[in-house]
Amino acid sequence: MDKNCLIQRKVLRSAVTKTISELDNCIAANDFPAASLAFTKLEEKTKRLFENDELVITYLSSHPDPDTIVENELEQNETYRDNFISAKVRFQEFSKIYEQKTQQLDISPSMDRLSINLPKLELIDFDGNPKNCFSFWSMFQKIDEDPKIEDDVKFAYVMQTTKGKAFDFVQSYHVSKGEYKLS
Repeated sequence: MDKNCLIQRKVLRSAVTKTISELDNCIAANDFPAASLAFTKLEEKTKRLFENDELVITYLSSHPDPDTIVENELEQNETYRDNFISAKVRFQEFSKIYEQKTQQLDISPSMDRLSINLPKLELIDFDGNPKNCFSFWSMFQKIDEDPKIEDDVKFAYVMQTTKGKAFDFVQSYHVSKGEYKLS
């Protein structure tokens, strides 16, 4: 082991500092893919730096230098470890926020599709008269056979479109998914 490990550590410390700055810029720009890449590079560089720090401490312990105090070296090592931990926490928080935003975007379109797929037609009221049964059923059949519409919503449609004796009959059932099939 020679002084090359000291030179290598200087280069690694500079690279770690630059990569932390790059990570912070990516987070500020809200660029998750670039931030993820910068964090991966930071992990690799700090791993190499921390391994090199051990070699430097071993070298300095075996070759005392009056200008270099091992205690100061250890404090500087801890400063770089603290900087790495702070950058790691910032990236993890950014990653959580990014995931939440992505999940919200995934949920929103599916909710929009549900409301778009609802029937946009005027339903004929059914009063229980057999003459009106076929015209009512021809309109309501699209709702009844649509698998995207929940049974309790279908039941609510039945409740809204029935009058008179038919309403009394439908009202005798409880509004629930299981009761829709019975009605």
